[in-house]
Amino acid sequence: NLWIQSFLFCLGNSTQDSADLVLLIDGSENVGAANFPLVRDLALRVIEGLDVGRDMIRVALVLYGADPEIKFYLNSYDNKADIRNVVQGLKFLGGDDSNLGAALEQVTESLLGPEAGGRAEEGVPQALVIISAGQSTDDISEGERALKQANVFTFGVAVGESASAQLQAVATEKSFVLQILMLVTLDFFISALAVSKRDIIFLIDSSMGSTSINAVREFIRKFIDTMPIGTEEVQIGVAMFSNTPRVEIDLNSFDSKEALISALGRIKPKPSPDVNIGAALDFVRTNMLTSGKGSRIQEAVPQLVLLITSKKSRDSVQQPAEALQREGVLTLAVGSKAADEAELKQIAFAEKIEITTIQTQRVVRDFVFLVDGSDYVGNANLPSVREFMSGIVTRLDVRPERVRIGLMQFADTQKTEFYLNSHTTKQDVLANIAQLRLMGGNVVRTGAALQYAIANHFQASAGSRRNQGVQQVLILITGASSQDEVKRVADQVALAGVLTFAVGAGQVAENELRTVAFVPNLAYYEQSFTALPSLVEQILTPLTTVVGNHGDGGERDVAFLIDGSDDVRRDFGYIRDFIIKVIEPLDVSFDKVRVAVAQHSDRATPSFYLNTYKTKEEVLRALRGLTPVGGRSLNTGIALKFMKDTVLSSNYGSRAAQNVPQFLIVLTGGKSRDSVKEPANALKTEGVVPFGVGVKNADPKQIELCESTEGTTGRRPHGRYVNFYNVLMVSSAKLLCGRGWDFVFLKVFFIIYSVLAFGNKVAKDVVFLLDGSDVSKNGFPAVRDFVEKVVEKLNVEEGKDRISVVQYSEDSSVNFYLNTHTRKQDMLNAIKVLKHKGGSGAKLGAALQFVRHQVFTSSSGSRRLEGVQQVLILLSSRGSSDEVAGPASALRDLEVVSLSIGVGNTWTTYHTLECLTQLVRAFTFICNLFPGDNFRDIVFLFDGSDQSRNGLPAIREFIRRMAVDLDIDRDDVRIAVVQYSEDTLVHFDLNTHKSQKDIIYAIRNLRPKGGRVLNTGAALQYVRSNIFTTASGSRYERGVPQLLIVMIGGESSDDVAASAEDLKTFGVLSIAIGLKNAVQRELESIAYSSRFLFNLPVFGELLSVQMKPRRDVVFLLDGSGDTRDGFPIMRQFVERMVDKFNIDENKDRVSVVQYSTQAQAHFLLNSYFSKRDVLKSLGNMQHRGGRPLNTGAALEYVKNHIFIASAGSRHFEGVPQILILVTGGRSQDDVRGPAAALKHEKIVPFSVGTQTADIIQLQAISYVPSHTFTVSQFDNLQSIEQELMSYVKRVPSQPRRLQSTLDIVVLIDGSDNTKESFSSVKAFVQLLAERLNIGQNQDQMSVVQYSDKAAAEFFLNTHSTKKNVIDAVKQLKHTGGQLLNTGAALTYANDNVFTIPSGSRRLENVPQILILLSAGRSTDDVRGPVKALKEKGVIIFSIGTKNADTLELQTLSHQPNYFFISNSDELFTVSENILSLIQGLSIKQVATMIPPFSGKRFKICFILI
Repeated sequence: NLWIQSFLFCLGNSTQDSADLVLLIDGSENVGAANFPLVRDLALRVIEGLDVGRDMIRVALVLYGADPEIKFYLNSYDNKADIRNVVQGLKFLGGDDSNLGAALEQVTESLLGPEAGGRAEEGVPQALVIISAGQSTDDISEGERALKQANVFTFGVAVGESASAQLQAVATEKSFVLQILMLVTLDFFISALAVSKRDIIFLIDSSMGSTSINAVREFIRKFIDTMPIGTEEVQIGVAMFSNTPRVEIDLNSFDSKEALISALGRIKPKPSPDVNIGAALDFVRTNMLTSGKGSRIQEAVPQLVLLITSKKSRDSVQQPAEALQREGVLTLAVGSKAADEAELKQIAFAEKIEITTIQTQRVVRDFVFLVDGSDYVGNANLPSVREFMSGIVTRLDVRPERVRIGLMQFADTQKTEFYLNSHTTKQDVLANIAQLRLMGGNVVRTGAALQYAIANHFQASAGSRRNQGVQQVLILITGASSQDEVKRVADQVALAGVLTFAVGAGQVAENELRTVAFVPNLAYYEQSFTALPSLVEQILTPLTTVVGNHGDGGERDVAFLIDGSDDVRRDFGYIRDFIIKVIEPLDVSFDKVRVAVAQHSDRATPSFYLNTYKTKEEVLRALRGLTPVGGRSLNTGIALKFMKDTVLSSNYGSRAAQNVPQFLIVLTGGKSRDSVKEPANALKTEGVVPFGVGVKNADPKQIELCESTEGTTGRRPHGRYVNFYNVLMVSSAKLLCGRGWDFVFLKVFFIIYSVLAFGNKVAKDVVFLLDGSDVSKNGFPAVRDFVEKVVEKLNVEEGKDRISVVQYSEDSSVNFYLNTHTRKQDMLNAIKVLKHKGGSGAKLGAALQFVRHQVFTSSSGSRRLEGVQQVLILLSSRGSSDEVAGPASALRDLEVVSLSIGVGNTWTTYHTLECLTQLVRAFTFICNLFPGDNFRDIVFLFDGSDQSRNGLPAIREFIRRMAVDLDIDRDDVRIAVVQYSEDTLVHFDLNTHKSQKDIIYAIRNLRPKGGRVLNTGAALQYVRSNIFTTASGSRYERGVPQLLIVMIGGESSDDVAASAEDLKTFGVLSIAIGLKNAVQRELESIAYSSRFLFNLPVFGELLSVQMKPRRDVVFLLDGSGDTRDGFPIMRQFVERMVDKFNIDENKDRVSVVQYSTQAQAHFLLNSYFSKRDVLKSLGNMQHRGGRPLNTGAALEYVKNHIFIASAGSRHFEGVPQILILVTGGRSQDDVRGPAAALKHEKIVPFSVGTQTADIIQLQAISYVPSHTFTVSQFDNLQSIEQELMSYVKRVPSQPRRLQSTLDIVVLIDGSDNTKESFSSVKAFVQLLAERLNIGQNQDQMSVVQYSDKAAAEFFLNTHSTKKNVIDAVKQLKHTGGQLLNTGAALTYANDNVFTIPSGSRRLENVPQILILLSAGRSTDDVRGPVKALKEKGVIIFSIGTKNADTLELQTLSHQPNYFFISNSDELFTVSENILSLIQGLSIKQVATMIPPFSGKRFKICFILI
């Protein structure tokens, strides 16, 4: 305050009422994240001493690091409270740059003039206060000169000594600079020692210099001010030391604050080159901690000694420190400058409170602790576990932009303690670690816990920055061996790019720790848990330096080390060609895959480095010119060291520091003279993935040392790719280039290429369809090996990839289904024993039908209806003897992605290079199918001919709207636009524009190309060859889906079918939009399947194709007594959010629910369909009040009463279901169960809470943790609106879902022909009723019997229980009749049963199903009645016996869903099929049940998958 008063006085005179004050605060690493809150508090203390007001003192604030950031101007705020709020909310900038010069210039240019509120022209004095903690990293002279010319009074606050001199140069006078030493340390000790009745001795290094001594003296004075000083309270002593110690103040010298503070003046610096801390500690123990000097150690009063030093001790400190601690003295140590960290640790009583000179590691990583919470660790060992974790966290720079920490525990199950984004400060993390309580249990499932960590913690929604290239680290702490399988899961963790450290004690097997760890030397074992804290220093370096693999962005650094000795001179061409073959498929460029090559013999000789060449062409040119360097001996060990230290270093282009995966491929033809083991291990420790390929006379043991496995544990370094046999021995180098038609090349190439190119992908159902005919017999072992290799690379486990194998010849047979094997090893075993089927024919069409109806089904394990990608891999050796086009199209309609690999007329040529290329391409596509994220490459190809000129405005607006709705700025989506007529015009490629703004600008400038001729086929071929390429920005090699939207206005003059088929084969999903005069046949050949075809009569209808997003949004508002004051603000928040939605019956719907003890709907989703009505109702909403707050019950209420069809929910139409919870308190009931139930129903909850809400509860409720938003109070809700809305808009649509309820009508042939079999028919209907879920709001059944006439036995709403339905079926009587008027019966059912009065729930989108049982051909026409039923959305299944007409049955059925049986006794054999079909109805069928709209309108939604 004295300093503040002095700088105010200097503004002009002591009575000055007005001033302009600018605060300039250092936000760089000079201050540090830990110190920044204290700097912020210092700024607040400055502000508190000011009379802030428009006509008094005005304040502006700038935060600076690399660049200055103006937080507010002199005229931004008129009162102190507003300024205080902004300052309290300041966030640490970070960064190593501290450009004070730029900040000073910014102040003079932007903050002191009248436009910013400056009043210099009115004669008001202007002042600048700089708070800095270090030297500026730029030139300050210009800024300093400008300040002085502007007559600005400049003051400085120097935190630490390094900033002092520079601030004194900038300040108006040197006395205007205040120095504060060790800000964090001193405040820490004030809080640490602030308790009553203690004896505290300050032991001060007198050689620290006058500035530091003055700061320490000021600290002690401040400390004394806060303490209750007295003989019965806190006593203070002071000793100084350098070579020798001396007493300044004994504990009993003074008993009042005034006397103590006065005596502090004796503390003076004493220069000395050396200090003896050990002697000083002994001096304090023997001379000051005695009863004669005032110590109350005998009275059990706590004794504390605080050492403050700037040098390493010349004598030993260990024994004197231990002597103090044995007497129960708490020793604390503060070091600066040249103080020795290890020495201070010896002195400190405990590391938690010891050392303030610990250097926090400036790394950027995400750490998740995985703690064994079982009884094998137990509560007795929990303190050691907590101390171990706290020791690591203390040494890390914890904040969102640097280090993030997550914590979970496990035993038989798993429990999240907090996510990576739950806590943003080190203090919060440490506090939550301190609160850890073990879950207990005697079962340990480490494998399941590892899976849980990957699925729930290492995700972007939980705070993981894996997609940003930030290293992911998992630290396992366990006390027992796992009772489930861990090796396979550990491999998956490593493949996900997570670096696993395994720390164990007690009963855990050391081998298991090495198995789980990323590499064996990242496993740590101690006999006792009490030894874990001592591991901190040992584990810290690898924790912060070792890197794992990140395979998502396609970046790789690939180095080849090849034998260039005389022994391989004759084979060198083959080795060179092999390298070229490996590189050719890779995306070689400076930003993606970099390549280096070195040769070795006696020594290593680089051919070119990673940063030598920028393009693939340059690399290939250099490779083709390679010649062997020669040499008689081979020193591979020296060469490996050269690769690590030189080739794979940042100076020569390595990007290891940016977490780019590092690969080394070693090809050698002889035995090395030197040791390979140590250099190879060093490479692995650095995170390099090595491959060893030996030819001719290479030593297999040396090659094994170069590969990425060790011993029998199968451990892998850095990359740790599962089941990759990274060591290969080849008898001849010639085989490496594929010229010997040997499988070796396939094997070597496949392994290396797959590791370099692929990463982990999402779940897939993969069916291999293999040619099992006689022609393929000789090559079948190779086919089997191919399938095995592909399966090895897939992620086979429950919830991930599923595999089926089918063989075909004249018929088809299943080797195993998608749900036969759930473990990869079982699957591989089954593949290894595959037997060739045999057979003379090859009916591929029938085989495609077979897999569609028998394998890609729910009962066979297909998860198509769950949205899992379906993949068919066909390996055929000859043409089909039946028609293929129809079955192939049917598979495409099911969205099955088919990969066809042809291998010529016989398998004997299977290993030709051309075939291998096909295999690699196919495998690329398999492993990269639709990678979970929202990445898309979209090409618009539109007709620019003369006949479509008038349609260009509509086409242009269509493309613009699409671009507006796509996420272009983050490079998730890339767009290209191409126009064509007789030739093609590219407006821009996929990589031309990087921002949405640029793309929209380019779209607006589209002009018609013109031209009389339309060559659609040539245009399709052009985009295939020139746009869907890497050079044009396509990311197809990285697995990004490729989409083509074609808009055609007329008939093509060339062939379209061949080019369209080529695009489909390449994997492009084509959407065909016909406009005006387009030809249906051409559109059908272009569209990927019929669902991607749209033929519009006029250009204007094009804009109706784009359907605005639809959402059902429910606001759940805390209306308890605690939110009464904030409720109007909460209501305004909802009103503002509603205003952002597009409220309409067919667009966004909104509901509002208020709750406290119970929940009550204010209005439903179908109450209002206009924004005006919604806002009007919100304006009338009153606060309900009530206690307690039962959020769990409210969540259950909205699930059961709001998110249902009768309340307006459209969840069965796939409309996103969104819940936004706004609360101000902690729920008194359980929220986890109801929240999980919501998520199970695909409802996406967002949570918004004030500081009085429970953050853990909010995160449990939210769909993912990042969907949780917190504000200090309801007044701040506006600050999170934009971010919340952006998340809400990104909630994806769901596939249409079948309701669990069905309306089923059974139509029974009651003619004379069925009299004898009627009892079997009744039994069949009874069986159906028993298997259905009949009940209120569940399944309903009706039975109609007919012959010449039809009559209902009972309607859909007659019986509401299963028992009543079954009883009614048992009572059925055969009616008889000579005629069989099936058409009339169908009309009767349509007009009298599938109606609302009879109980039909068609308008609620409940599936309407008709099961017809007929024994003869109808005597009337069935086609008209069938059409009427189908138009109504009724799905018909027909079962025929005796004289039924199969053609008629097929006509009756919705699809070919009919069954013909020889007699009624076989009804029971088809009952399961009928039930399976009913339960497995496709989304496509459900879509037909939506009632047709009256009037003509189009609502077509593109599903971009």
